[in-house]
Parts: sequence; structure tokens; C-alpha cells
Amino acid sequence: MRMKRFIALRIPNWPIQRLLAREPSLDGLPLLLEFRTAKGKVVVACSEQAEDLGVRPGMLVGEATSLRFVKNQCIRRQHDPAEETAALERLCDWCEIFSPTRAIADDANPDTLLLNVTKLDQVFGSEENLVATIQRQCRAIRLEPIVVLTNTIAAALAISCFEARKNHPGTFTVPPGSDLPAVVSLPLAAMRLKSKNLADLRSLGLETIGDVLKLPRSHLSARFGRELMERIDELSGIREEVLNSSVTEDQLYASYALEWPASCLDVICHLLKKLLRQVVVKLTANNSYASQLVSVLNLENGNQRMIVTGLCQPTREFDYIW
Repeated sequence: MRMKRFIALRIPNWPIQRLLAREPSLDGLPLLLEFRTAKGKVVVACSEQAEDLGVRPGMLVGEATSLRFVKNQCIRRQHDPAEETAALERLCDWCEIFSPTRAIADDANPDTLLLNVTKLDQVFGSEENLVATIQRQCRAIRLEPIVVLTNTIAAALAISCFEARKNHPGTFTVPPGSDLPAVVSLPLAAMRLKSKNLADLRSLGLETIGDVLKLPRSHLSARFGRELMERIDELSGIREEVLNSSVTEDQLYASYALEWPASCLDVICHLLKKLLRQVVVKLTANNSYASQLVSVLNLENGNQRMIVTGLCQPTREFDYIW
């Protein structure tokens, strides 16, 4: 049975990146997003240029603006949590061009999307092409992503939050079956443990996931209980995490590899029709309908051309789609 493959698509400092995508003229300027709380206005996020002036997320705005140069140089904007969530949901919908099965990670990772990309290397030509395409398409909409491909959701989240910081913005592909070796050097916080278990592990002098994995399971289970064992099993793939997606797990696609590159429009159209008929058969068998089609052409020079076709209404009728 083929291993599942997941991508964690993380947009570091998502609130600021979203602002810059909407207003490119602000790029390179000191920015801060503020939100009113019971204690007063708080800095929710800030740009690297604002950090260079001493601003940090969590600061009171009054404290931040009292810093030298900040008051006159820093551009302040209001933070809208509801719109922030809605924007991430729209980004998740947009990621349909990469995978039909996707979801926002969780409350602990509000800047990260998860995509089930099992078997989709066949659609994009290879896993490398898939990862590169995601990165390229994100940059086309003015977002700098971290793209991590692994066998498990747990490893993808851990690497995207910690290891990938060394390669930001960039990509990180873990070969099939290599999730545990890829995370052993990561800090314990990457295991998503509750604060008590995390503090107890640190009190024993344990600092990395590898430190924990060296200890006997029986000792860990007796001392730290079920949560730690579940986290270890999620990283190794023994325990499967569920991707809470509203989209079906069935990945309806068809692919065809030519022995030689083709430039004849008639040949390409003939093959696209053939593939579309295969997809229509699968839609019918699954009692499903298509609302969008994504065609990926692998070019002779190694690049790809992606064609996204939105449909006026969900359908599985070949003549309507073509």
C-alpha cells in the first residue's frame, strides 16, 4: 500500500504578508497591526522593518510607539481577526488547484494549510514539480511560502514551524518513509504537547524529539501518559491524523505521459479529451460533480503550464465541460 503524502503550506507572518499582498506599496516599510483588548491596544503582528526598530508582537501599542523612531516611522493598521480567518479560508479554497483535499491546520498553526497530495505527483510530473509549482503560484499572488512535503501531518507541521525556518522562504521535501529522521533534531515544542508535559520533559534535560525517542516507550507511557505516545505515533505514521477537510478524499484525476514532446494542437486536444472522459467516468462512479478543472502540461524545458478552468455550475457532463 502506497504511503500517504501531505504538504504543510505555511505563510510566515501571515497577517503582514496578506497586507503586503493587498498593498504592495507598503513593502519594505515598518508596519504593525494592532488590536484592542481589555488591557489596551496590542501589537498583533509587525514587519521585519518594524522589528528592526524594536517592535515585537504582544507589545502594547503605547509601548511600541514610545520607542525611538517608531512613532513617526511605523505605519499602523487595525487587525480584523474575522477577516484574517476568512482570507485564510479563501486561500485554502484557492489551493484546490493543487489538491482536492485540504484544510486549515488548527488553532495552534493559524498560518498553515494542509494538503493531501497522495498520488498527485503523477499529475504534476513529480513531487519536486508539485512543490515547486505551489511555491511559484504562491509567489505569483505576492506570498512567500514555506512548503513542506512529508508522509505525516505531524511531521509536516513540525518541520514547517521549526526546521524550515533555516530555509525561509523555501521548500523542504522528506523522502517517503523518512519522517522520523527528519524531525529528531527539532525542539520538543514541535511535538504539539500540552504545556505540562512539555515542561516535565524539559525538566528531565530533554531538549529535542530525538532525545524523547531514545527512551523506552514503556517508561514514557507510564510517566507522561497517552498524549506523548499519540504524538510519537503520529510523527512515525503509526497513528494517522485526520485531515478535517470538507472536500472528499477521492482525488479525481487522469494523466498521460508522451514518449516524445508534442506541439501539434490536434494531438494535445485529443489527449485532453481522452483524459477528460476518464475523469467524467470517475465523477459518475463517485456520484460527484466538477466545479473546476486543472490541466497541467509538462513542457520540454522542464517548466509547467497550468490551465485552471472554472465552470458556471457543477457538472459531470463531458459535452458541457468540453
